[in-house]
Amino acid sequence: MLGNLARRNGELRDAGMSWPDYLRLWEQFGFNGQQYIVPSGNLEHLTALEGARNPIVAACIYVRLLVFSEARFAFQRWSAGRPGELYGTPALQILERPWPSASTGDLLARMEVDASLYGNSYWINRNNEMMRLDPARIIIATADVADEMSEKPFAKRLVGYAYVDDRHNEVAFFTPDEVCHYKPLPDPMHQYRGVSWLHAVLPDVTADQELTTYKHAFLRNSATPQLVVKFEPGVSREAFDKFKEQMNNQHRGAAQGFKTLYLGAGADVKTVGANFEQLAFKAVQGAGETRIAAAAGVPASIVGISEGLAGSALNAGNYNAARRRFADGTMRPLWRAASA
Repeated sequence: MLGNLARRNGELRDAGMSWPDYLRLWEQFGFNGQQYIVPSGNLEHLTALEGARNPIVAACIYVRLLVFSEARFAFQRWSAGRPGELYGTPALQILERPWPSASTGDLLARMEVDASLYGNSYWINRNNEMMRLDPARIIIATADVADEMSEKPFAKRLVGYAYVDDRHNEVAFFTPDEVCHYKPLPDPMHQYRGVSWLHAVLPDVTADQELTTYKHAFLRNSATPQLVVKFEPGVSREAFDKFKEQMNNQHRGAAQGFKTLYLGAGADVKTVGANFEQLAFKAVQGAGETRIAAAAGVPASIVGISEGLAGSALNAGNYNAARRRFADGTMRPLWRAASA
């Protein structure tokens, strides 16, 4: 493989190797007799895959989606800078029936899922039907804007949106006026691209999944605190293996937890490690869930996670304040961005 990747005649790859085969070298490799496959996709796609697996992220997206998709599009008259009555025209039909058997709620729900997982949602109008472009396959094309005197670039302008396949071959190209680009959170590194709120809390998402894995391992392996069995000198290897097999069969796993343990002569059991209470497991996991909900702009009491269901969080005044904050601080800006 290294020979194929070596430079030849100024090129990185072998001239006789096709581009798909060259890319496949980076996605598949062998080591120690095992074949491995590296997940393909850009950073946005990998972030979406990681976030979609987490139940707290899914709950936050679900709460945002339910409220966000309740909006309806309408025009509003303005007079002397003041809002007037609402009215509709046939121009809104594309949003009321974006595709066959779909409604405005379906369109907004899909936009919210894309924005939460990818940071961007792309749509085009083809034959009076809204069609979604996969955010993981869109490359935003820009061009340098140069100073007339120095001819040095100082900014970038939007050129269009390229839709590519798995091998990054361009399939279609759309000009900016052809694409509805919904990006509620701007990417600080790119003027024309949005960023998912998941980017800031990916370490917390990973930690939450690790804590869930820990719970599964705890129940699967013992359902009790960790144990160390010590034998007196002189115990044979056969006796040790037999004792180990019997103990695993009778006391390992959630269904075998909390049984009385009987030991033969020469065996001593000591408890090591800590249980859930000693680890403050609920507090540790609950704090991570709250950080994820905060990044999503959803109050803990609205999404229904543990820290939002304790103490005074559910008092009528506090819950109403959280609901108003969710509506004014999260939903209203999202609706404004979607309407634009």
